[in-house]
Amino acid sequence: TYMQIRQICLDHGISAPDNAPPPREEDLARCILAGFVDQLAVRESQGTLDCALTGGRRAALARESAAREARLIVAAELREVAPSRRPDTPRALLQLATPVAPQWIAELFPDRVTAAVEYRLDPVTRRVEACQTTRYRDLVIASLACAATDPAAVARALAEALAADRRGLKGWTHELDQLMARADLVARLRPEAGVRPMPPA
Repeated sequence: TYMQIRQICLDHGISAPDNAPPPREEDLARCILAGFVDQLAVRESQGTLDCALTGGRRAALARESAAREARLIVAAELREVAPSRRPDTPRALLQLATPVAPQWIAELFPDRVTAAVEYRLDPVTRRVEACQTTRYRDLVIASLACAATDPAAVARALAEALAADRRGLKGWTHELDQLMARADLVARLRPEAGVRPMPPA
Protein backbone atom coordinates (compact mmCIF):
# COMPACT_ATOMS: atom_id res chain seq x y z
CA THR A 1 0.00 0.00 0.00
CA TYR A 2 2.87 2.38 0.78
CA MET A 3 4.35 1.96 -2.69
CA GLN A 4 0.94 2.42 -4.31
CA ILE A 5 0.29 5.66 -2.41
CA ARG A 6 3.86 6.84 -3.09
CA GLN A 7 3.31 6.28 -6.82
CA ILE A 8 0.01 8.21 -6.70
CA CYS A 9 1.85 11.11 -5.03
CA LEU A 10 4.57 11.03 -7.70
CA ASP A 11 1.93 11.00 -10.45
CA HIS A 12 0.51 14.21 -8.93
CA GLY A 13 3.88 15.91 -8.63
CA ILE A 14 4.32 15.26 -4.90
CA SER A 15 7.77 13.89 -4.22
CA ALA A 16 9.83 12.79 -1.24
CA PRO A 17 13.59 12.35 -0.83
CA ASP A 18 14.77 9.07 -2.33
CA ASN A 19 16.54 8.19 0.91
CA ALA A 20 13.49 8.86 3.09
CA PRO A 21 12.70 5.72 5.13
CA PRO A 22 9.24 4.21 4.59
CA PRO A 23 6.80 4.83 7.45
CA ARG A 24 5.79 2.10 9.88
CA GLU A 25 2.78 0.12 8.68
CA GLU A 26 0.71 1.25 11.67
CA ASP A 27 1.55 4.92 11.12
CA LEU A 28 0.59 4.66 7.45
CA ALA A 29 -2.66 2.85 8.31
CA ARG A 30 -3.58 5.56 10.83
CA CYS A 31 -2.95 8.26 8.23
CA ILE A 32 -5.15 6.50 5.68
CA LEU A 33 -7.85 6.09 8.33
CA ALA A 34 -7.69 9.80 9.19
CA GLY A 35 -8.01 10.80 5.55
CA PHE A 36 -10.57 8.25 4.35
CA VAL A 37 -12.68 7.46 7.42
CA ASP A 38 -15.84 7.89 5.31
CA GLN A 39 -14.69 4.69 3.57
CA LEU A 40 -14.32 2.70 6.78
CA ALA A 41 -15.81 -0.74 6.20
CA VAL A 42 -16.61 -3.93 8.12
CA ARG A 43 -16.64 -7.35 6.46
CA GLU A 44 -20.09 -8.89 6.76
CA SER A 45 -18.56 -12.33 7.35
CA GLN A 46 -15.31 -14.22 6.79
CA GLY A 47 -16.91 -16.10 3.91
CA THR A 48 -17.61 -13.03 1.77
CA LEU A 49 -15.87 -9.91 0.49
CA ASP A 50 -19.06 -7.86 0.97
CA CYS A 51 -18.68 -5.03 3.45
CA ALA A 52 -20.90 -2.60 5.35
CA LEU A 53 -20.12 1.12 5.50
CA THR A 54 -21.71 4.04 7.34
CA GLY A 55 -25.11 5.30 6.25
CA GLY A 56 -26.30 1.83 5.27
CA ARG A 57 -23.95 1.70 2.28
CA ARG A 58 -22.46 -1.56 1.03
CA ALA A 59 -19.40 -2.33 -1.07
CA ALA A 60 -17.23 -5.30 -1.99
CA LEU A 61 -13.55 -5.59 -1.17
CA ALA A 62 -11.38 -6.10 -4.27
CA ARG A 63 -10.44 -9.79 -4.61
CA GLU A 64 -6.77 -8.97 -5.09
CA SER A 65 -6.64 -6.87 -1.89
CA ALA A 66 -3.91 -7.73 0.61
CA ALA A 67 -6.44 -6.86 3.36
CA ARG A 68 -8.93 -9.58 2.42
CA GLU A 69 -8.31 -11.47 5.69
CA ALA A 70 -9.09 -8.42 7.86
CA ARG A 71 -12.53 -7.74 9.34
CA LEU A 72 -12.19 -3.97 9.76
CA ILE A 73 -10.63 -2.00 6.91
CA VAL A 74 -10.38 1.47 5.42
CA ALA A 75 -10.12 1.98 1.66
CA ALA A 76 -8.26 4.80 -0.05
CA GLU A 77 -10.37 4.27 -3.15
CA LEU A 78 -14.08 3.54 -3.60
CA ARG A 79 -15.04 2.80 -7.20
CA GLU A 80 -18.55 2.41 -8.59
CA VAL A 81 -19.11 -0.77 -10.61
CA ALA A 82 -21.74 -1.84 -13.10
CA PRO A 83 -24.92 -3.15 -11.43
CA SER A 84 -25.25 -6.92 -11.13
CA ARG A 85 -28.29 -9.03 -11.92
CA ARG A 86 -28.49 -9.84 -8.23
CA PRO A 87 -30.18 -6.95 -6.38
CA ASP A 88 -28.26 -7.64 -3.14
CA THR A 89 -24.82 -7.35 -4.79
CA PRO A 90 -22.82 -4.24 -3.77
CA ARG A 91 -22.40 -1.69 -6.55
CA ALA A 92 -19.09 -0.28 -5.31
CA LEU A 93 -15.59 -1.71 -5.00
CA LEU A 94 -13.14 -1.01 -2.15
CA GLN A 95 -9.56 -0.69 -3.37
CA LEU A 96 -6.23 0.22 -1.74
CA ALA A 97 -7.63 -1.20 1.50
CA THR A 98 -5.73 -1.31 4.78
CA PRO A 99 -6.58 -3.20 8.00
CA VAL A 100 -7.31 -0.96 10.98
CA ALA A 101 -7.89 -1.50 14.71
CA PRO A 102 -11.08 -0.35 16.48
CA GLN A 103 -9.08 1.54 19.11
CA TRP A 104 -7.49 3.73 16.42
CA ILE A 105 -10.93 4.97 15.42
CA ALA A 106 -11.78 5.86 19.02
CA GLU A 107 -8.46 7.70 19.38
CA LEU A 108 -8.84 9.69 16.15
CA PHE A 109 -12.60 10.34 16.28
CA PRO A 110 -13.72 10.11 19.93
CA ASP A 111 -16.82 12.26 19.32
CA ARG A 112 -18.10 9.86 16.63
CA VAL A 113 -17.66 6.60 18.54
CA THR A 114 -20.27 5.26 20.95
CA ALA A 115 -20.36 2.15 23.12
CA ALA A 116 -23.40 0.58 24.74
CA VAL A 117 -24.85 -2.75 25.81
CA GLU A 118 -27.47 -3.77 23.25
CA TYR A 119 -30.07 -6.50 23.60
CA ARG A 120 -31.57 -8.53 20.76
CA LEU A 121 -33.48 -11.73 20.21
CA ASP A 122 -31.30 -14.37 18.56
CA PRO A 123 -33.34 -15.84 15.67
CA VAL A 124 -31.77 -19.30 16.10
CA THR A 125 -31.81 -19.83 19.87
CA ARG A 126 -34.90 -17.61 20.37
CA ARG A 127 -33.23 -16.15 23.44
CA VAL A 128 -32.37 -12.54 24.21
CA GLU A 129 -28.63 -11.92 24.04
CA ALA A 130 -26.63 -8.92 25.22
CA CYS A 131 -23.61 -7.48 23.45
CA GLN A 132 -21.20 -4.68 24.28
CA THR A 133 -21.43 -2.87 20.94
CA THR A 134 -19.10 -0.17 19.68
CA ARG A 135 -20.17 1.97 16.72
CA TYR A 136 -18.56 4.56 14.51
CA ARG A 137 -21.64 6.65 13.76
CA ASP A 138 -24.12 3.91 12.73
CA LEU A 139 -21.52 1.30 11.76
CA VAL A 140 -20.85 -1.51 14.23
CA ILE A 141 -17.06 -1.83 14.47
CA ALA A 142 -16.90 -4.20 17.47
CA SER A 143 -19.34 -6.41 19.33
CA LEU A 144 -18.64 -8.64 22.32
CA ALA A 145 -21.16 -10.91 24.02
CA CYS A 146 -21.84 -10.10 27.67
CA ALA A 147 -24.27 -11.08 30.43
CA ALA A 148 -27.90 -9.99 30.01
CA THR A 149 -28.33 -8.41 33.43
CA ASP A 150 -31.04 -5.81 32.70
CA PRO A 151 -34.54 -7.37 32.91
CA ALA A 152 -36.17 -4.24 31.48
CA ALA A 153 -33.88 -4.31 28.45
CA VAL A 154 -34.62 -8.02 27.96
CA ALA A 155 -38.34 -7.25 28.03
CA ARG A 156 -37.92 -4.44 25.49
CA ALA A 157 -35.97 -6.73 23.15
CA LEU A 158 -38.74 -9.35 23.37
CA ALA A 159 -41.40 -6.69 22.74
CA GLU A 160 -39.54 -5.37 19.70
CA ALA A 161 -39.17 -8.88 18.29
CA LEU A 162 -42.86 -9.49 18.95
CA ALA A 163 -43.81 -6.29 17.14
CA ALA A 164 -41.55 -7.05 14.18
CA ASP A 165 -42.43 -10.72 13.63
CA ARG A 166 -44.82 -12.04 16.22
CA ARG A 167 -46.04 -14.93 14.06
CA GLY A 168 -42.49 -16.23 13.92
CA LEU A 169 -42.33 -16.67 17.69
CA LYS A 170 -42.59 -20.17 19.09
CA GLY A 171 -46.06 -20.84 20.49
CA TRP A 172 -47.78 -17.97 18.69
CA THR A 173 -51.34 -18.94 17.69
CA HIS A 174 -54.29 -17.55 15.78
CA GLU A 175 -56.04 -16.93 19.11
CA LEU A 176 -53.18 -14.67 20.19
CA ASP A 177 -53.51 -12.81 16.90
CA GLN A 178 -57.18 -12.18 17.66
CA LEU A 179 -56.33 -11.03 21.20
CA MET A 180 -53.77 -8.59 19.83
CA ALA A 181 -56.32 -7.29 17.31
CA ARG A 182 -58.79 -6.62 20.12
CA ALA A 183 -56.12 -4.88 22.21
CA ASP A 184 -55.21 -2.77 19.20
CA LEU A 185 -58.85 -1.79 18.72
CA VAL A 186 -59.09 -0.71 22.36
CA ALA A 187 -55.89 1.31 22.01
CA ARG A 188 -57.26 3.16 19.00
CA LEU A 189 -60.82 3.76 20.22
CA ARG A 190 -60.07 4.35 23.91
CA PRO A 191 -56.58 5.92 24.15
CA GLU A 192 -57.31 6.90 27.75
CA ALA A 193 -57.18 3.19 28.65
CA GLY A 194 -53.39 3.32 28.34
CA VAL A 195 -53.15 0.36 25.91
CA ARG A 196 -50.46 0.87 23.24
CA PRO A 197 -51.38 0.00 19.62
CA MET A 198 -49.41 -2.81 18.01
CA PRO A 199 -47.83 -2.40 14.57
CA PRO A 200 -49.03 -4.83 11.87
CA ALA A 201 -47.23 -8.18 11.70
